[in-house]
Amino acid sequence: MQLLFKWVLPTVAAFALVGGLAATSARAADEKSTIKGKVVDKDGKAVAEARVILAKARQRGAGGGGRPEPLAEATTKDDGTFVLEIDKTKVPEGDYTVSARKQGVGNARVNVKIDKDGKPDKADLGELKLQQGGRRGGGGGGA
Repeated sequence: MQLLFKWVLPTVAAFALVGGLAATSARAADEKSTIKGKVVDKDGKAVAEARVILAKARQRGAGGGGRPEPLAEATTKDDGTFVLEIDKTKVPEGDYTVSARKQGVGNARVNVKIDKDGKPDKADLGELKLQQGGRRGGGGGGA
């Protein structure tokens, strides 16, 4: 009986805890999708510390004028790469824009569609080339 309390019950409890954590982790992963890419300057060199956001695409002729609120945000690493984590529960199906910007270097923008399952039509944007005053910066690498 002492063996039961000393070894078996703690072992069963540990397995139950690990199983519960794995299930929670799997659910959290199911609620996220990602968009990745690399931000480069006009010469093709990696841009570190650039801000990358996902925001609802602006409708032509729509009022409001201000910048759209970011729904996902990332900062590029030293090699220019980024990964935007999208919370599927907060980003409904629709048209969005991924924008990259670095003060003094430029900006880039790519249109992305999010489907009803929360998945982007372009999961890998490839290189986004920052340009002064530029709107489009390439991308479109496909899923």
